[in-house]
Amino acid sequence: DTTTTIRTANTTTDEIPNLTKINNRRKKWELIGKHSHLYFFGPLLIGTLIGMTTAKSIQKWYKYLNKPTWNPPNFVFPVAWTVLYLLMGYASYRVYETLNQNGSGSPFKHIALVLYFIQLLLNFIWSPLFFLLEKPVVALFEIVFLWAFLIWTGVEFGHVDSVAGYLFIPYFLWVSFATALNAWIWKHNDDTKIEPTLPIISKEGNVSGHLLIPQRR
Repeated sequence: DTTTTIRTANTTTDEIPNLTKINNRRKKWELIGKHSHLYFFGPLLIGTLIGMTTAKSIQKWYKYLNKPTWNPPNFVFPVAWTVLYLLMGYASYRVYETLNQNGSGSPFKHIALVLYFIQLLLNFIWSPLFFLLEKPVVALFEIVFLWAFLIWTGVEFGHVDSVAGYLFIPYFLWVSFATALNAWIWKHNDDTKIEPTLPIISKEGNVSGHLLIPQRR
C-alpha cells in the first residue's frame, strides 16, 4: 500500500507541470477568443485600408477600361466586400470557438484556420496587383489561386462547423464573379499596358473609336 501511494504521488507530481502547461495554453486561447471583434472587424479593417490605397486608381485607370455590360456600378464593390468580410470573420470565429472547446491544442494550427489565413492573404494581395500595378493578367492568376483556396477553406470550415461552411458560399459566388470579370477585362484590353480611353461618339450616336488619355507616370 505504501509503494502504491508513493507511485501515485510521484505520478501526480510528474503530471502537474503538464497540466499547468495545458491550462496556460487554454487560458491564452480563451483570452484571444474574448476579443471576438478581431474576427469580425479585422479582415474588414485591412480590406478597407487596402481599398483606400486603390481608390485613386479606380478613378484614373479602371474607370476608362473596356468592361462588360454586366459589370456592376462601382458602389456595389465596397458594399459587397463589407458584407463578405463580416461573414467570413464570423465564420472564422465559429471555427475557432469550436476547436477551442474541443481542446485539441492550438486552434491556429488546425488546417481550417491555416487555410483561412492563406486565402485571406491572397484576398488582400489581389487589389494591389489589379489596381495599383494595373496588371489584370497577373491578378487573374492570383485570383484563381484565391478561388481554389477559399473553396478548400470553406470545405474544411464545414467539417468543423456546418454554419461556418455555409457562410463561405456568398464569398465563393462573389469571387467566382470577380474572377470572370477579371478575365473579361484582361481579354478585352491591352495586356501589356492598359491606358484609359474615352469613347468617340459619331453624329449618329455610335461609338466610332476611342481616344487615348495621356497619363502622368
